[in-house]
Amino acid sequence: MKKYFILLFVSLSIFIFNTANSIKNESLEKYKDNKTKEAYSKYKATYNTHKEFADIVFNTLIYRDDIISAFEQKNRELLKNILLHDYKELKKFNVKQLHFHLKNNVSFLRMHRPDKYGDDLTKIRPTVAYVNRYKKPIDGFEEGKIFNGFRYVFPLFNKKNIHIGSVEISFSALLFIKEFYKNYNMRCNLYIKKEVVAAKLFKSEKLNYEDSLFKNYYEQKSIVEYINKNNLNSLNLDENMYEIIEKKLLKNKNFSIFNDEQLITFLFLKNPITKKNIAFFTITTNDNYKVEHERNMFIIVGLILTILLIVMIVFYKSLSSNKKIKNDLEEKKRKNQQLKDLSKKLEDNLQMYSDHIIYSKTDLEGNIIEVSDAFCKISEYSREELLGKKHNIIRNQNMSEEIYKNMWKTLINNQTWKGEIQNISKNGNIYWISSTIYAEYDSSGEKIGYIAIAHNITNTKKVEQQHNRLMQTDKLVAMGEMITNISHQWRQPLSIISTSATGILMQTEMDNINKEFLTKACKAINQNTQFLSKTIDEFRNYASVDDIVQNVELKEIVEKFKNLISYSLKSDNINFVSDIEEDLIIECSKNSLIQCLINFFNNSKDAFDEKDIKDKLFILKAYKEDNKIIIIIKDNAHGIDEKIINKIFEPYFTTKHQSQGTGLGLHMCYKLITDNMQGIIEIENKRFEYNNTTYIGACFKIIL
Repeated sequence: MKKYFILLFVSLSIFIFNTANSIKNESLEKYKDNKTKEAYSKYKATYNTHKEFADIVFNTLIYRDDIISAFEQKNRELLKNILLHDYKELKKFNVKQLHFHLKNNVSFLRMHRPDKYGDDLTKIRPTVAYVNRYKKPIDGFEEGKIFNGFRYVFPLFNKKNIHIGSVEISFSALLFIKEFYKNYNMRCNLYIKKEVVAAKLFKSEKLNYEDSLFKNYYEQKSIVEYINKNNLNSLNLDENMYEIIEKKLLKNKNFSIFNDEQLITFLFLKNPITKKNIAFFTITTNDNYKVEHERNMFIIVGLILTILLIVMIVFYKSLSSNKKIKNDLEEKKRKNQQLKDLSKKLEDNLQMYSDHIIYSKTDLEGNIIEVSDAFCKISEYSREELLGKKHNIIRNQNMSEEIYKNMWKTLINNQTWKGEIQNISKNGNIYWISSTIYAEYDSSGEKIGYIAIAHNITNTKKVEQQHNRLMQTDKLVAMGEMITNISHQWRQPLSIISTSATGILMQTEMDNINKEFLTKACKAINQNTQFLSKTIDEFRNYASVDDIVQNVELKEIVEKFKNLISYSLKSDNINFVSDIEEDLIIECSKNSLIQCLINFFNNSKDAFDEKDIKDKLFILKAYKEDNKIIIIIKDNAHGIDEKIINKIFEPYFTTKHQSQGTGLGLHMCYKLITDNMQGIIEIENKRFEYNNTTYIGACFKIIL
C-alpha cells in the first residue's frame, strides 16, 4: 500500500506545482495589466489637462472678433500680428503650434512657421478634414507635415455663424515625456511608424527622425537628445526580449512586460479619425515584483508540500486501526453529504467660458482669488461673497474627509487631482461637480496657487443612479440564468467525482486497492475537477466588473457566449448555428459584448416561446467585407411587428410586462456598438433558407 501513497503524493505534488505555477503566471499577468491601466490613466490625466488648457486658450484667446475678422478676410499678415504677443506667451505654457486652416483644408497660417502655407492638408491631416467637414472639434495624436504632436482642432465661425475654417492648438510629445518624468518619475520615449513619417512630412523635416530599436519605427531626435542629456535611456533588451516585444507590437494593444527588475509599459497612440495605431510610448519603471513573487511562491509551495507529506504520513498510519478506518469512512461520508448539500444549496441559491465652466483659482493657502460666473451661479454666492474665502464655504459635510486629504496630498506632490465632489449651495441646494485641480506656476517656475475647472454632473448623477439600477437588474437576470446553467452542468461531473471517491474508499476499507482502478479514478476526479473549475472561471469572468476595452478574437467571444447559454440551448431545444471566420479581431469590452449576445439570444428565446415555434433556429455569422467586420444574428421566430421594429433600440421600450423586463437590453447593445465600438447596427425582418427549408425572422446586422 505504501507505493500507492507514494504515487499519490507524487501526483498531488505535480498538481500543486502546476497549479502554483499557473497561479503565479496569472498573478503576474494581472499585475502587469493593472500597471498598464495605471500608466494609461496617468497618460490620460496628462492628456486631459492639456485638452482643458486648449479649450481655455480657444475660448479666451482665439475665438475673438478681431481674430475671426482677420481670418475671414484672409489677411495673413494682420492675423499674425494680432496673435504674435499671445503666441509668445502661449509658448511659455508649452504650446508648440497654433495653426489656422481654411475651410477647404488648405493651410493658412502656421504661427511656428509663418513662411509655410498654402499646402492642402486633406490627405495628410484627417483631423483638419474632419473638423471642416462636420464642424465639430476633435483632438488626438497625429503626425503633420512638420512635426507630430497632440492636436486639439476647433471649427471657426463668423458673426453670422457661417463656418470659415478651423484652428488647432498643439503640444509636443516631448512635453508629455518631460511631464511623465517630472510628475511620476517615469522614463519615457516615443516611437512612430516609419510609414507615417514617410507619407506625411515635408522632405526637409524627415531629418528630425532616426532609426530605433524597433525595425518599423523611428525615434525623434529631439526626444533622444533629451533622454541622453538626462541619463534616462532605460531600454536594454536582449535578443529574446526584443523578439517577444516585436510580436506583441503586432497586436496593437497596450501591454507591459518585465525586463529583469524593470517593468516596461507600451501605450499605443491612435489617429483620432482613422483609429489606426501610428505610434507608441514606452514607460519604464524599476520594479522587482516578479522576482519577489517567484521567491514567495517557491516558499509557499515548499510549505504546502511539507504539510501534505505530513498529512499523508499521518493518514497512512491511521489506516492500521480498523476502528479508526471505519470512523474515517463515516467522517468522509458525512463530509461528502455536506458537499452534496452544499452543491444543492448552490443549485437553489446562485458666457462661453465664464458662463459655462465652473472655474476657480486660489492662492497656496486655498483662499479663493478668482471665480467664474458659472461658479457663482451654481453655488448661489456672489463673487464678492466668495473672494478671500476657502472652498469650505460650499463644502457638504456628508463628503468623506479622506477625499479632501487625498486631494491636498496629490496637489502638494505637484500632481493633478481629478474627482467628483458633492457641494451645497448658499440656499442649501445639493449639487455634484466633476473637478480637475492642478497647480499654477509663475514665469520662474514657482508655484503660486491652484486652478480648479469643473462641470455640473448633478443630473448625470441622478440619471446614472436610476440607469445603473435598471442595468444591474438586467445583469442579475442574465446571471441568474447563467447560475441555472452552471448548476445543471455540474451535476454529471459531481456524480463522477462522488462515484470515484466512494470506489477508492471501499477498496481501501477492504484492503484491496486495484492500481489500475485507482489511477483511472484519480484521472476522472482530476478531469472533472478541472471542468468544474473552468465552468466557474467562465462565470466569474462574465460576472466580473473589471472589464477593460481590448483587442480580442471574435471566435473566442462566441465560444464563451455559447458555453454560457449551453444549458438553455439544450433545455429549450434550440439549434445554435455559428459560422465565424478565422482571425476576426475587434476592439471591445469582452464581457459587455457577451452580454449583448446574451440579450439578442434571450429576445429570440422569448419570441420562440411567445409564438410557439417548434423547430427553433438561432444563427450567428461573422465575416470580413471591404475591411469591415460584419456580424449577422437571426432567428426563425417570424420577425418583429413592423409597427414597433424601429423603436426596439429606444431606452425603456419593451413589449414585455414591467416585471419581466426593463427595456434596456437592446438599448445597451445599441449604445455599446454605436458609441463604444463606433459601429452600425441594423434590424429587419428577413426571409432565408437553411437546410433546404425557408424561414422568416428578425435579422440584426452589425457593421464594425
